[in-house]
Amino acid sequence: MADAEEPNENVILYLDNSNMFINACQHAAQLLRFRVPTDTRCRIDVGRMVDIACHGRKALRAKLYGSEPPMLDTVWQAIRDKDIEVSHFKRSVWNNREKETDTTLTADAVDDLGELKDMAGPNRAMILFSGDKDMLPTLRKAQKHEWRIEIWSFKSALANEIKKAYPDIVDIHYIDDHFNEVTYTASRWDHKRFRIPADRTMVLKFDSTKWKEWLLRTTLDKILDKILNTVVERTSHLFRIPTMACWHDLDPDDSSISSHLRNFYHLAVICVPPERKETKSPPLYNFTELYQHKDTIRTQFSNAGCVHVQTFLQYREGAELDGADDLEIFEYADKIPLEEFGWTVVAPERRRTMQRYTEYCVHGYRCRMGASCQYGHTAGQKEYFKETPDESRRRYYKTKLCWHGTRCNYRARSHLCSYAHGLIEASCLICNMVGEHWMDECPKKQR
Repeated sequence: MADAEEPNENVILYLDNSNMFINACQHAAQLLRFRVPTDTRCRIDVGRMVDIACHGRKALRAKLYGSEPPMLDTVWQAIRDKDIEVSHFKRSVWNNREKETDTTLTADAVDDLGELKDMAGPNRAMILFSGDKDMLPTLRKAQKHEWRIEIWSFKSALANEIKKAYPDIVDIHYIDDHFNEVTYTASRWDHKRFRIPADRTMVLKFDSTKWKEWLLRTTLDKILDKILNTVVERTSHLFRIPTMACWHDLDPDDSSISSHLRNFYHLAVICVPPERKETKSPPLYNFTELYQHKDTIRTQFSNAGCVHVQTFLQYREGAELDGADDLEIFEYADKIPLEEFGWTVVAPERRRTMQRYTEYCVHGYRCRMGASCQYGHTAGQKEYFKETPDESRRRYYKTKLCWHGTRCNYRARSHLCSYAHGLIEASCLICNMVGEHWMDECPKKQR
């Protein structure tokens, strides 16, 4: 074991962001006893982790290596603001790893160990945030230049070769011991960037009249944030899988919209991982079974005004919309219709049927008029009408099971298939329920 750190020691730091993120997600899932191997909501506060590792010592250089997706620009800029240099690379198309990360980190560290040796003085240390055995050449170079070495890694990710290498100059620190200090959970689903997956989402309806006393003590924004974070925390614990949420009838880019109190708010709660990683792989969970907890969820949040819980498919059908007449539900983020909701655009080359009414059509997908209907329809319903012009096929929409199963051409866009892909889509014409039972098993029919 190396000598303990000294207050007047100078340090240089190198962080493998991908390595840390992957292992942090796995560690978070283990702590929460999830039924899935990773919690991808986990985020690392890099600046805080660097502060803990430095422990008051001067950092001559700090470099972070990883990929830089466009949606994380603000995160990377915040890291740069803490004087941490960022090197980012494209992911390999073969194995989804940043193929240049390890080699560039090693090359930079080897160069700096020699160049910064005199500037660092006799009390100097290199801090390496990686337990990968590929770091061994860097350790050999550090020993040659007489640097003390500190390895920061998760216990599960620390290679045996690193544990045994150079015990006289290497200190090992486990991120596990500081996990709660350096991580946080992202609870909010960005539905402007990512579509809401209808097959694994449920919607909680809240009555804002229950918030009158709260509004005397705090703001509406804080109430909405508190409810969202609490729902995510409890549903994740109840389901034993990571969940995220968003207020589906609020625009996250409009800071003023939440300042106007409305009667009802709809919180979409998304099960983050898909039920299956691949088509042929065993399911990680069954959303239909998770939905059976709907009464428990409604009861837990009744004091916060929760009055109804339904699947996103039920919500999309138009049930319990309560005045959200201007709400348009997009099936996919890259499939945005051209027409404004509630009115049909008349194209120059072709005259379309004029919509006369702003109300939703009560028949939804089963509308016998289809594209000629003079009432409002969602974007998904309009797309279905184009795909299924035959009125007789629309009449029994989702009342029977699709016998094609996983081979169905509409598997990825199930709203375009006239048949149900599992019980969660099953629609009953007798009681008008969706996702509860098959029509031949309807309780009303059996009475």
